[in-house]
Amino acid sequence: MKVIFKFNNITLAKVVNRPSKKIKSPYLADIIINDEQVLAHSPGLGLCGFIAPESIVGVISNDCESRKSKFTIEMVKIINDDNKSVWVGANPATSNLYFNILIEKNLLSFLPKTTFIKREYKHENYQSRFDFYIETANDKKFIIEVKNVPLVDYPDDKMPKFRKFPSRKCSTRNAIFPDGYQAKKGECVSPRALKHLQELLAIKKNNKNLTPMLVFVVQREDCGGFTPNFEKDPKYSNLLKKAIEEGLIVKAIMLKMDPKYVKFIKEIPINLI
Repeated sequence: MKVIFKFNNITLAKVVNRPSKKIKSPYLADIIINDEQVLAHSPGLGLCGFIAPESIVGVISNDCESRKSKFTIEMVKIINDDNKSVWVGANPATSNLYFNILIEKNLLSFLPKTTFIKREYKHENYQSRFDFYIETANDKKFIIEVKNVPLVDYPDDKMPKFRKFPSRKCSTRNAIFPDGYQAKKGECVSPRALKHLQELLAIKKNNKNLTPMLVFVVQREDCGGFTPNFEKDPKYSNLLKKAIEEGLIVKAIMLKMDPKYVKFIKEIPINLI
């Protein structure tokens, strides 16, 4: 494992309410920090039930007078189905930050050394803005979309009481994507993520000099693999399976989260089960 990011201002706090009782936004929580109740921004919402009253979270001060909240929730401590304490990344935006560091440090075996990086890249007439456009030392060009993954599947006999997650179909704990709110059963969880996948597949078919790639960044240390969330979102998951079968490069990498640092652990396998 290699340290890729160090926190110098993270503080532990306890969640009292989410949404906040003071300002009823799903992106705000009431937390207790240094014996004082304050507002905190929760960019990952409730992390499908893990950011809830009594949860222990790691927060950073945002030092912005114009914001209603003084702090941002960066991670939450959970107990997994092995009864082990694990820190889970709770800020989706940080996946891009960590991925950027990994490619700058040339730590990913599936990417050559990077010579040029552009963020928020829009390609030709495609609607999406992709997270990264990079050029490498061997003159290859990549469009890369990064997705944050904080959740896992569970064995049926250890399913959390507060919410049903996908049932584990093998002995390995799998990170899962996507997961979250659906307006109606059968609809995709994230139309934006589906559009990204559709356009990455189109770029692969139509651009010989450009390599599209999808990377899932798992912000927890207890996964043996990654699997699409077939139970919750079959539309996205079946398209992801099809895209992999048609040669789209899809990778999953795992990080160790801690209030002091973030470590890169390794690439983990994609399990299409």
